[in-house]
Amino acid sequence: MRGFLKFDISGIPAGATITGAKLRLHCYYITDYIKNVSDVQIRQVMDDSWVETTINWGNQPSYGSFLSNIILLDNDSWAGSHPIDNWYENDVTSFVQSQFDNGDTTISLIIRCMQEYYDNLSYRGSYFNSKEAALENRPTLIVTYEPPLENALTSHAPIYINGNDNFIPANGVVAGNGMENNPYIIENWDINAENAIGIWIGNTTAHFAIRNCYVHDGGANQHSGILFDNLINGVVENSNCPNNGSDVILLFSSDNNLIENNIVENGPGGIYLYNSSNNHISGNNVSNNYNGGINLASGSDNNIISNNIVENNTNYGIYLYWDSNYNLISGNTLKNNYYGIYLYDSSNYNLFCHNNIINNTNQTTDSGTNYWDNGYPSGGNYWSNYTGVDNYRGENQNIPGGDGIGDNRYNIPGGSNQDRYPLMAPWPLIRSVSVSISPSLQCGANGATLTYTVTVSNTGNVSDTYALENTDNDGWVKLLTNTSLVVAPFSSDNTTTLSVTIPSGAVGGTIDNIMVTATSQTDNTVKDNNTCTALAVAAKVKLIAGWNLVGFTAVGDNDTPSNLFPDLTYLDNFKLIYWNAPHGPYITQPLGQVLLDNTGYWVWIDQDYTVATSGTRPASRTENMKAGWNLVCFPVVTSSTTSSNLFPDLTYLDNFKLIYWNAPHGPYITQPLGQVLKDNTGYWVWIDRNYTVTCP
Repeated sequence: MRGFLKFDISGIPAGATITGAKLRLHCYYITDYIKNVSDVQIRQVMDDSWVETTINWGNQPSYGSFLSNIILLDNDSWAGSHPIDNWYENDVTSFVQSQFDNGDTTISLIIRCMQEYYDNLSYRGSYFNSKEAALENRPTLIVTYEPPLENALTSHAPIYINGNDNFIPANGVVAGNGMENNPYIIENWDINAENAIGIWIGNTTAHFAIRNCYVHDGGANQHSGILFDNLINGVVENSNCPNNGSDVILLFSSDNNLIENNIVENGPGGIYLYNSSNNHISGNNVSNNYNGGINLASGSDNNIISNNIVENNTNYGIYLYWDSNYNLISGNTLKNNYYGIYLYDSSNYNLFCHNNIINNTNQTTDSGTNYWDNGYPSGGNYWSNYTGVDNYRGENQNIPGGDGIGDNRYNIPGGSNQDRYPLMAPWPLIRSVSVSISPSLQCGANGATLTYTVTVSNTGNVSDTYALENTDNDGWVKLLTNTSLVVAPFSSDNTTTLSVTIPSGAVGGTIDNIMVTATSQTDNTVKDNNTCTALAVAAKVKLIAGWNLVGFTAVGDNDTPSNLFPDLTYLDNFKLIYWNAPHGPYITQPLGQVLLDNTGYWVWIDQDYTVATSGTRPASRTENMKAGWNLVCFPVVTSSTTSSNLFPDLTYLDNFKLIYWNAPHGPYITQPLGQVLKDNTGYWVWIDRNYTVTCP
């Protein structure tokens, strides 16, 4: 088996130095482990063009140099299939560093068994979680790096650009031609605005960007830090603008601009739009200004104000007035301002949603016609003073079960507006779910009902209600005690019981894989599933008149000879004997004593007869054998129960052998090495040492 992994590290800034890279993988299942065979290699893959949905054995990319080994277990071998819960962390720094230094920010890796063709057993392997697993179990590439040295800022006089022709080097332009795909660049300047506006640009249509500039100290003479006047197509990003006068960044009759990821602090006003439309103000930190944070005035329409942090401003966090309409204000955090959001003088049809409005002296006021939520289930805003509860869900909040949205509306002071769907936790709301099932495998006789515990974990930050459904591959009868669970946030759990009934006519060895899926009833794209397995075992043993060498693999508390053969006379019609390993003698089974587990029995009977035991076969069983001859049965037989798997470190016929009896008259038959053992069968096992076998 092979697994390909791909990671995107494009978020690491160019010029950074990679100091470490560790691949973390979670292994949840292992089958027929052999040290240095089943263990895993990590190798580099240079070709990143492979696609998850189309990659197969035939078109897989070639892999390159060895990077690291994953030693899965301490022991030399472990026969059978076993759930595990192990994390492995391996150093891949050299490869990631080399790729990044060569400009490749997509990291592809392969994990594969150390010896892929050891014995051609398709089921031998280890199972690792993929990106579809719960968030905490997904593969992770942890990269540490030292950021590039910041470009040193160069002192520059205040910049004044009036018209496209003045985008020249003397005015701080260091690159570009003014086209959309190659804007004029003004960057890495330290500008003192004490004697003039720091950067004034007006009457332009060319594309330009102001980047990584430090524009400061215009406050003494009321000079703005950056002012746009009657222009379009400008960008201000990643700049620091403290201690300026008037408004720190001012747009006057300027449209289609982007103001992004700037620090705007300690001025009279932060970012001010006057008669300016279709601008995007995003990701800025606007704080400690003594008038307002972000102001829209005089017909500033159709702007997007998103994902800004606006806090500790003396008057307003966000202020709309003088007919500023149709703006979207979303994803902002407004905290510790005198007013969080203030609307005044005919500013209408604005949408406020997904904002965090926290601990402002006055959270908001609005006397106009505006919208304070984005409908259901998208929701409204988070209000730190909201006192409602979340016991219901749905558009009308009348269906039992929480959804992260308050059941009662939040009234907006100043008029009749309401936030119909106030959020119970700060934005962004994280909806995430994880499903686990225990035990993962159970065995039972025909007609038996097996029960599993299904645990639904809410790994998000809001309460949610999950619909549960189950599917399987064989059509057995399945029942969930609860098909809907309400789960509190932050990794809280709720459980239900899954019952699976094995059909009366199921063939021994039949496997039914059952999948349980939990889906958020607020957002049906949020879901997770997990699987468990039910195995039908033959609890009925068919005897032929004469001598039979059998095993009773599902022994119950009442399975004595008298109960198993109620219409026959012991010793006259039948008898049971077993072997006292390793040297004998044979012992006759007492009539009223429960049969021994893991034991092979000689049964003599004077007629054909079927015996039905009452126990439930275990999912796995350990057998302890003594050096010499042992008469045993193997109570859990699956497709992996072969001599080679049960005794992986021994040589057949030299160190051990298995024989069984061809009822009713013989002869003995030697069990083929790679063939699955027979169910409900007694085996003579000769072995040259004391030994423990785990089935399957």
